[in-house]
Amino acid sequence: MTDNDEPVRSFRAEVPQPGKAAWAAVRGALAQEIAAELEGPRDRGATKRWWSPRLLAVGLAGLVLTGAVAYGAKTLIGIGSPAPNPPVSNPPSNIRLLGLRVADPGGGSPWGIRLALSPPRISARSNVAIQIGRIRDGQMGFIGQDNVFHNDHLFHAAGPNSALITPADYPITGTPQKPDLRSVYHFALSLPGVASAYDGCSTVKVPTHVSQPKHVFEGEVRSLRHQLSILRADGPAAQRAARAFGGSVAALRATLLASLRNAREEASGLVSERSFASCPGSDLRTIVFGFSGPGSTSITISGLGVHETEPLHADDDGFYLFVLSNHWSYGSKFQAIVTCLDGRTINGLAAPGTPDPPYCKAG
Repeated sequence: MTDNDEPVRSFRAEVPQPGKAAWAAVRGALAQEIAAELEGPRDRGATKRWWSPRLLAVGLAGLVLTGAVAYGAKTLIGIGSPAPNPPVSNPPSNIRLLGLRVADPGGGSPWGIRLALSPPRISARSNVAIQIGRIRDGQMGFIGQDNVFHNDHLFHAAGPNSALITPADYPITGTPQKPDLRSVYHFALSLPGVASAYDGCSTVKVPTHVSQPKHVFEGEVRSLRHQLSILRADGPAAQRAARAFGGSVAALRATLLASLRNAREEASGLVSERSFASCPGSDLRTIVFGFSGPGSTSITISGLGVHETEPLHADDDGFYLFVLSNHWSYGSKFQAIVTCLDGRTINGLAAPGTPDPPYCKAG
């Protein structure tokens, strides 16, 4: 069981030795029962004292539960202040926490997946942002470690716009209140993470191979600069663009400026990559997740010394998640096998990008 009594599908923690606080609790309970026994009716002819079944049960339960109390002291964490939730131009209008729960290799609150569903912004379709984080009491959030939240080791609930790991954003059919999740593009990814679930410890620029020709990004730079010039004029055209965007002119300008920075980096062969060198090695994680469709019943991943199977249930909505203690790299590729409702098995690959995702098509 987890800290909020939700089932975890892969339990790896060991119950530690009892601590002083746990023993003190047991001694207190035993003392109360002994006092009750001594104050109760006595058999005058008895020369030996036989402890009642109730007292023996308390003592035995105390010995058994002491380990559980100590384990709880390790896994139960306090509640901290909510995480920052900066405003955005098109905030989600519906947040949906999936039933999936996956244990962290280091113990504590399990991981889960949350869907942040937003109304149409530019296209005619709604969007779903897939968010990954730690779960406590039906909320997704962060753990105060890895140099975030002052390393207070408390749980910090995440708002819809907090810095969760949000690696995927897809258009879907339906509305945010009644989404058709079958229209989610099927994918199978691996990405880096840390135990806190915060989106990285530091950011560095590293050279990388760019698949598109340089002139493509240069053309994007010119287009973005032209759009920004319209917004700076703050005329009717800027107002129309902002309305189509679903926010203010200032918010649209900030979005386009970020896109312009990215396009310039890609044109020069430099892109932003997350680096976790500043995090403790024991907190590094590889996160494997994807969407194999509501028609899937389980998924198995193997490779790099890993072989794990995860059963899928109706409240997972076809999504899956593995949290591994491996240090992620671009070589973090896993063979994935999805089992479908009709017994078929589909082979694929879970890796950076979406090269060949396994997926159970609806019948």
